[in-house]
Amino acid sequence: MLRITIATLLLILHTQAGRFESLQISMKNKISNNPLNSRSKSSQDQPQVGRAADPCRGELARGGVVPNSIIRLIATLEDATEEHLRSNLLTYTPENVEKLKALCLQSLKTSRDKKSSVRICSEAVAMYQLRQQEGRGRSSEISAWDELVQELGESISEDEIINGLDMYSDVSLGIIIDNTGSMSDDIKEVVKLIETFMDAASENVYNYIVMMYGDPAFVQPVSFDTAEEAMKYINSTAIAAMGGDCPEMTCSALEEMTIFSDITFYSPIFLFTDASSKDCSEELSSMLADIGYDNAHVFNFVVTGYCDAEKKVDGNYTSLAQDTEGNVFLVDGGDIHKMRDVILHGMRSGSILRHAEQPVLNARSMTLMDELRVEIHVDETIGRLDVDVIFDNREDLERSTGPTLIPKFRCEHELERQQFGNTVYFSVDCPCIGVWNLGVPKSITGWHFKAKSRGEFSIDFDITFERIDTKVQSTKFTQHPCAEEKVRAWVTVYQHESLREGSKNALQLTDATDNKMYQGNVSWLKQDDGNPGRFYSEDSFTIPNSDFIPTIFGKTKNGAKFIRYQRRKMKPSSTCLKIAHVSDHSTIRRGGHTIAIMNVQNMHRTDKYDVYCKTPRSAKGFTVSILSPRSLVLDVTRIKIEYYFYIKILAPLNAEPGANVQVFCYAIARNSNEKVYRSIDLFVTQ
Repeated sequence: MLRITIATLLLILHTQAGRFESLQISMKNKISNNPLNSRSKSSQDQPQVGRAADPCRGELARGGVVPNSIIRLIATLEDATEEHLRSNLLTYTPENVEKLKALCLQSLKTSRDKKSSVRICSEAVAMYQLRQQEGRGRSSEISAWDELVQELGESISEDEIINGLDMYSDVSLGIIIDNTGSMSDDIKEVVKLIETFMDAASENVYNYIVMMYGDPAFVQPVSFDTAEEAMKYINSTAIAAMGGDCPEMTCSALEEMTIFSDITFYSPIFLFTDASSKDCSEELSSMLADIGYDNAHVFNFVVTGYCDAEKKVDGNYTSLAQDTEGNVFLVDGGDIHKMRDVILHGMRSGSILRHAEQPVLNARSMTLMDELRVEIHVDETIGRLDVDVIFDNREDLERSTGPTLIPKFRCEHELERQQFGNTVYFSVDCPCIGVWNLGVPKSITGWHFKAKSRGEFSIDFDITFERIDTKVQSTKFTQHPCAEEKVRAWVTVYQHESLREGSKNALQLTDATDNKMYQGNVSWLKQDDGNPGRFYSEDSFTIPNSDFIPTIFGKTKNGAKFIRYQRRKMKPSSTCLKIAHVSDHSTIRRGGHTIAIMNVQNMHRTDKYDVYCKTPRSAKGFTVSILSPRSLVLDVTRIKIEYYFYIKILAPLNAEPGANVQVFCYAIARNSNEKVYRSIDLFVTQ
């Protein structure tokens, strides 16, 4: 795992965005001493492959190329700071400067929610920038970031600052175990598997969150700092006795895990069960997908049995896994202990090169003899190619020769192939550049796949949408666009240095089956700060009224074609629910209260909306009420107009300072029955 000091981070900030002062520290020397390089192969050993990933070209790290995890953190900090400045809700006073600095310091010291720390500290940076604009900064020679870091450095170390902000490093590992009576044949194997992969993954795990669920009873999630503590708890509670019917309350258990206060951003969650679900309503499934998207969680299901004679995986599991970049592992109880490497494989994140939820593919795929072939484009920045092929019926895979993965043009490569249950995994380090063909027998009709690029130096991107018609600055930019909303896309490309200069790179919105819905040109971002990694769509466009996946493609410096898909499917609704403002900088004092303002907007029809808010069970003593409208009903009589409601959150006197609390708010349309949700994140102070 990459470790880097805040001074180096600030130097990188200066290098990337042109707005931060150099601290006279050599980024090249800092990164060259990184343990990342000790496991990297030299380019002399692999002369014709994988230019920009640690398995292939370690000299990139030694030469000062910035890894994606750091670039993404920088972009997140910058975007959050700009969002606070755009909102026009900050007022410079010396008291506000000191208050926000103190909140940032407290969050870095005590908060487990790094996303919250980024939000609070970026607001502090925005206030420092306002102070500089007033001519009252420490010095006109250094940036607002430098000023804040220097002052924080009087109370906290550089490593504590960077670790407190880096929400892309260590993650929570969520474990949910069905311990109903029907799991009696499998639960010992499940515990054995958890122990093996938990130990292997411990280096990059911040905390372990474990819960048991039955029907209808379940045990609240419990957080542990070490694998040993977590396993001791699992061994004492994973006893198959909590009910025995089939199906089970699976989605309710998953909801409890996702809203648990100690779970971090970007966390993999594994649910072990031998049954389908009976509580995964459309509303709850949609909310879980939204929570997963908002917090970048990955849902994985390890299924050891069925509830019906057809022996089909619960479609809710498949949908939730696909919506969050996860997997459904269908295995026999006796094979569970063999899944260690597969589980570890599923914990890794990467850039999506190609995927489809159904084998209904566009013209780049072809039918040849008895095989359907799908083309996967590999460019020189890909250090490791991973392809997962998941089949609806395990029997289909067992009766056939199974899928194949081969380069279109012959080249030397070492391909690793593993098969467990209903899934086949392909992996190849430093893959040959060009087209790789994934082949699946035509006789198999129920399957989907996902191709990923691993490595810290592969081209990747994030996307934000600018609402064209809104005049409210606090909600002008969003990652949750609404259906039929007119927007412009802003794309941040990581490893943009690998793109061919002057080439026409494009943005495309595709549906889940890889059929084109919209294609628009993307050009270099024309901004005063000269950020070369930022693009925007030259033309505005309308968000489709169905699920879509943003995709970018173009040419690399070496002329290879690159294609990257966004990690998660976007699910626009015609109803927009937005957070307009949260008082006290999104904090709440123990024994005190905070006011939040939200609004509802519909892009093309009128309706009446019931609104309500709640806190999770883990937020004991916190209460939430809607102050206005008292009827708890918003009568949306005009389209594209924002209708507001006001929320009051009360904290108990025994609330723990440093804790993070989420408030979940919902709007339900009476006529269309459309339900949307947003969460408000609060940081508890003294």
